[in-house]
Amino acid sequence: MCAAFLAASVLAAYRMQTDENAFGGAYYYRLAELLKCELASGYPSGFDPMVFESLWGFLGGWLSEKTGQRLAMPEPESGVRRFVAVPLLHVPLRRLDIEKLPTFFAWAGYGPGEKVPERRLLHDIDHWARSYASLSAAGEAALSDERRNAVASQIAQEIAAWDGSLAESGGRRLASVELMLDFVRFQPQFFYLPRRPEGFPARFTDGERFLEALDERWYEQVGLLPEDGERLRGGFEWRSTDNPAVGFRRSPSLIVPLGPHPEYSYFVSRSTLPRGNRCAVLCHESIASSASEYLAATSGRACAASSHPNLPGGWRLFANIVPQHRVDVPDELEGLDLDSQISVVCSGGLRLGRRREWLFGAEPKSITVSGVDQSTVVTIDDESVPLSQDGIVVTDGRMFGRGVHTIEAGGYRASFEVVEPELNVPVSQAEVGAAGPVVLPPGKWTVVGANPGEISGVLDAGRQGAIFRLGFIAVWAVRVGAGPGAVVVSVAALPLRFSQFNERGRAPAGRIQLWASLIYSAAVRRPDLRALSSHAEAGAISLLWREYVKAAKTIKRQWRKRP
Repeated sequence: MCAAFLAASVLAAYRMQTDENAFGGAYYYRLAELLKCELASGYPSGFDPMVFESLWGFLGGWLSEKTGQRLAMPEPESGVRRFVAVPLLHVPLRRLDIEKLPTFFAWAGYGPGEKVPERRLLHDIDHWARSYASLSAAGEAALSDERRNAVASQIAQEIAAWDGSLAESGGRRLASVELMLDFVRFQPQFFYLPRRPEGFPARFTDGERFLEALDERWYEQVGLLPEDGERLRGGFEWRSTDNPAVGFRRSPSLIVPLGPHPEYSYFVSRSTLPRGNRCAVLCHESIASSASEYLAATSGRACAASSHPNLPGGWRLFANIVPQHRVDVPDELEGLDLDSQISVVCSGGLRLGRRREWLFGAEPKSITVSGVDQSTVVTIDDESVPLSQDGIVVTDGRMFGRGVHTIEAGGYRASFEVVEPELNVPVSQAEVGAAGPVVLPPGKWTVVGANPGEISGVLDAGRQGAIFRLGFIAVWAVRVGAGPGAVVVSVAALPLRFSQFNERGRAPAGRIQLWASLIYSAAVRRPDLRALSSHAEAGAISLLWREYVKAAKTIKRQWRKRP
């Protein structure tokens, strides 16, 4: 009870700010508001300041006795404010400062959930606070005294909870736009990847581009064109033509680090370089020389910038960078600071929503450990596993059984779970037929059968997966977005009935064309091939998929020859 009450008193200090009800220094008003009681003689009803102070002394003694640690207490002072000084000491940044942090995050180029090294975080917040004088006097004091590390910890927690949006004074919300890098036939392809914070619409247009939500956190990718070089350097905003309450922005930059991401199989922009992982750096040609020297020093090998017609004009790309050594970062290359915090990224496979759960038979395709070197011992379920030179866990084709699996590296622990698909969801009547139901993982899928022309519309399986009933036997479930990459799931291993696609009356010509176009579109994106059955053999699935791709190409060639 004592600790809970004192925690509430700290929360009251956190809420101190000037509004229509009270001025910024009205601590006891905020405490009474939190406790839902009236003020009496300036204090919450029943509040005794001397007893309040003694409770802090009791908590300090208990903490010392039980843990040997010291509770932070202010220097002794006289007067009424001596009681308020205690809870205030435990609030490095109050709410009025916390609410300004999204502006700081956008200014510093941080992404939601990123682990920013404390050294860089403190350097950036110092620079931002001096340049814009945005923090309150209490916040500036905490940043400059012994609570400095506590400020960094508090900001790091806010980054972890940040959804990527920035609120303007007029109420408009701006979401951030990341960059995505894919290599198609060894050629770099860049895309804009807009975030979708909570409350943003499913569709957005600014008259020049149209965005459609992929899920609750991202919109589909938009191609980054060579002529976008200056736009990328100077920053930009996309303003909605039909919803003035939302928009998108990207801050000006001369350098963009890109690394592994837990939700994509491609490189996504970030604010730091992950130590020990293969990554890439897009930089403006004006700083390419200094970037080359720095990257050579941190990776231990020569790093040359490349140019390519697909790159934004005036920019250069450093690919296949594996940073290992911490070296001093030049001022113009602050974005290339090394992130040595250990983290684990599981990617690929069929993931259930945003949870760390994967379908049995479609486990994570790769596990990347960052922030470690080759001497770090990495274990999965207490069994030692080697790391490749770019931080990929070498599993040697290991299959993960049902249940929770734990990864440990240098004292860091992470876990993921392999589960069977749950079938206790309503059946959706996609197309009435007698072919039986098909279970689809979470996401939006198009299903094709063995006969050209057997194709469904887009089936939305939601966040939990769903069962659909189709008018044909499902063979492949295909997910293709507007950007790079695709996922193809083997539902049933049925051989292609290719000889029938020319027979009159077998299927409408338009559906045959849709069938071929979908398979071809997935094939050119180098899809991740998966199976719903844990007994399916990867080699057999791959061979069968090639037969379908060959048929799709044949249909497309014949279609082009038609008058």
